[in-house]
Amino acid sequence: MPRADSRHQRHTILIVCEGYAEEELVRYIRALYLPRPSSLALSTQNARGGGGKHVLDHALRIRKRVAYDELAILADTDQDWDNTQRQRALTNRIHALESSPCLEAWLLVVNGHTARGSGAQIKREFERIYGTHAHDPTVYPRHFPKGVLDNARSEIAVLDQLLQLLRV
Repeated sequence: MPRADSRHQRHTILIVCEGYAEEELVRYIRALYLPRPSSLALSTQNARGGGGKHVLDHALRIRKRVAYDELAILADTDQDWDNTQRQRALTNRIHALESSPCLEAWLLVVNGHTARGSGAQIKREFERIYGTHAHDPTVYPRHFPKGVLDNARSEIAVLDQLLQLLRV
């Protein structure tokens, strides 16, 4: 009699993050929303900056080597990102999670702060308010608990898109 295989195939998602801040956020959200064991396997890759086009190119190179059920990028829109890149992502079935103009902007809005100015100005404002950079992993549990994120997702499109990707 054949033995039943008790292993289940997991749905795999890779999110290519523009930098360390995006990667820390995705790790935090994975820990917060994806219980273990989960039917979803979420991985991250860090493109180490370079703007949206670079992040998309990085994701496309990964796709050639490794098969994931879904592939996404989390990138700022303030550098090398336009409709041409959006169309490339769409054509290649890559979810483009856009932080406009940067990740820190929508993180500020999550907690009711305003985000005005250039990406550099917004990052300085984030550091002033939270006392650290967005790539500091301790900033997320201290200032962005699950309830705050749940409440903000209806107002922050990129957060909602990220959580939908994770089937939350």
